[in-house]
Amino acid sequence: MVFYLFQHTIPFIITYLNPLRKDDILSNTVKGKRMNLSDWYYQSLKERGKPSTRRNPMTIDFEKYRSERNNSVKLGQGEVFLLNQPGLNVNLASNSKVREQMKVLQGTEKRPAESSIAELEIEPSEPKKVKSLHTSPVVVKGFSYLVVKGSGEDKEEVPISNFTIKPKRVVEMLDGEKELILDVALEFDDNTAESRFLTPEDFNNRKSFNDAIKTFNGWYTGSENALQHIKVMTYRGVDNLDHVLGYKTGGMQKLDDEWGFVTEEGTILKDGGLNCSIIKQKGSSQQSEIITKPKLSKPSLRSLGETIFLFNTPTISFTLISYIAATFLKERLYDQFNLKFPHLMIAGESGSGKSSTLENIIMKIYSLENGIINATGMTRFAADSLSNGSNTLPFIIDEFKPSHMDKKQQDLISNVARSSYDRHASIRGNKNMDLTELKFLSPLIILGEASMLDETAIAERSVSLAFSKKESKQFIQGFKALRRNRRLGEFGRNLLEAALAITENDLARIYDRCSEMVDDLDIEVERLSDQILVLALGMELVRITFEKEDLDIFELVGYDMESIINLFRENIIEENLNGGKNTKSEMDKTLELMDRAFEHLEGYDIKRVVNLEDPMNGILGININALHDETTKFLAQYSIQEKPLGNREFTRQLKKSVIYRKYGDQAYKKANIKRQGKPDTSGNFYLIDLKVAEEEGIELMNLRAWVDVHKKKH
Repeated sequence: MVFYLFQHTIPFIITYLNPLRKDDILSNTVKGKRMNLSDWYYQSLKERGKPSTRRNPMTIDFEKYRSERNNSVKLGQGEVFLLNQPGLNVNLASNSKVREQMKVLQGTEKRPAESSIAELEIEPSEPKKVKSLHTSPVVVKGFSYLVVKGSGEDKEEVPISNFTIKPKRVVEMLDGEKELILDVALEFDDNTAESRFLTPEDFNNRKSFNDAIKTFNGWYTGSENALQHIKVMTYRGVDNLDHVLGYKTGGMQKLDDEWGFVTEEGTILKDGGLNCSIIKQKGSSQQSEIITKPKLSKPSLRSLGETIFLFNTPTISFTLISYIAATFLKERLYDQFNLKFPHLMIAGESGSGKSSTLENIIMKIYSLENGIINATGMTRFAADSLSNGSNTLPFIIDEFKPSHMDKKQQDLISNVARSSYDRHASIRGNKNMDLTELKFLSPLIILGEASMLDETAIAERSVSLAFSKKESKQFIQGFKALRRNRRLGEFGRNLLEAALAITENDLARIYDRCSEMVDDLDIEVERLSDQILVLALGMELVRITFEKEDLDIFELVGYDMESIINLFRENIIEENLNGGKNTKSEMDKTLELMDRAFEHLEGYDIKRVVNLEDPMNGILGININALHDETTKFLAQYSIQEKPLGNREFTRQLKKSVIYRKYGDQAYKKANIKRQGKPDTSGNFYLIDLKVAEEEGIELMNLRAWVDVHKKKH
């Protein structure tokens, strides 16, 4: 029986595989003459007059069908063809004569002259078992995904989750990695639901899926194969869903030629309406309720105007409120004028009112629910997420205390401060081994008992406010009145809509007017001049907000614009410039460290590091090599963390500074140095002008005192 099966069935299968014979099968099927393969085979034998005895080797006349090649399937060279019929497993390619025949049919080998295809005998090959794979399907019942296992009476449905995914709409992202994202609802078996954004990559494996759903209410125990079924089920029919536009970064976004304020619920337009077809992607970012706030009415706005600048000194009050208002113009100022936005640094002793001002004024105006992080617990991930979450709502770092932080944390905050001002990006790898770029776009507010103004780069990029108990006590009643006001969030909505309604031409006129006023202040550091300009523009937005309700804010507060800008200037000079004209460079700070080290030198060591050139005019020569060595010893002895410039770099920068004086045609003065018990030696003394250094705000009190003593001797 087995021999009969091989003798008659194998040649038939070869015939069926041949495209010419396959056409004949297809034609029989089309004509409605459906027959099984065995019947067709024996009928073909009968038509050709061949005996159907089982012992006769089968020969096939392929030439008869060579002209009938329509819809035929060509055999691929080198492929292995498996036929899995009940009771018969054949690897046709393992038969040498079959392979030769296939090559002839494909034209890859010439037919032997002494034989024809019809004369070739086909020998049956040994059968091979082919393992049949079965993939369990996933079904949905109620609020669960289930995997179907087994079949027939052994069939069972095993739950692999306690939730299902219901797509709501498709979000097309416009910034960052432009991709299609599904806005879905996770519907749990306890009749609760949570909203999530999912991408196809979230279904790649169980870890990425669990990271995406991020819930305490749900569980998933299925395989990665089941996840692929769930993905297909989730994305099936998305063309019928509503399509909306999305941004990863919320806040002010330019939509064609108009600006809108983008939130997770929708986008606030200039007329105050809400467009729900443009949204911000949900994620780790600042959460604000400003979208739910109404605007203040005229009476309420008038009442607020009479008290809003009385919670602290005029300098602090006007600077803080103007800064908050300016954040609503931040993106527009950069887009239209390339004007960068400064940070706000609030420093002061414990109990001076920093945290109270943050909680009762700053956060209330923004209607913020979060966005604050403790400086000591800050991580790079938190910094990246919150700095990129909104370009309008601030990223707030509280409790900045360098004495309680390690150097790594201090460097991280310093890097965030530098990068957010210059709108740099943080590059990090994602779960798919790709690089993700996150720009630092959020305004940055830092509060603590110490500021970061010792770092020149930060000082030039920050608006600084110094709180004190003594001054705060004088305004305690004004602060309490403002704290009781429950409608500061509505004032924030007034500022937002006023910022959206300003046309580009109107904003350009306001910008030009404020620029002229700031240019007259004679601030030499361009970044600090820009800070005053930003604050002035923020105050202009406050004026426009009140003007929309026919109110004059300057009349209500008793200050005009010029007086307020002068308050900004005085604060910049006092806090950022320390009373001078310029910020201190690293060379200036190194020279100040040398001055502190000089105070601890005596006798011979003094003669070794300084040389009195012209005491009457304050010209002093310093031996940079010797004084730099003494400074390094001083810093180590007293455990001072400040780090000076290297010897060579300090010399290079000193020679290009305004305090440097050449010695005739020479870069330095060579002078003898007397040494105790040793032969005299010489040193290179670079000349500096102490008078000019003092005008530049460089504090060299010890060197000045030494020169003054010798000045009297002369």
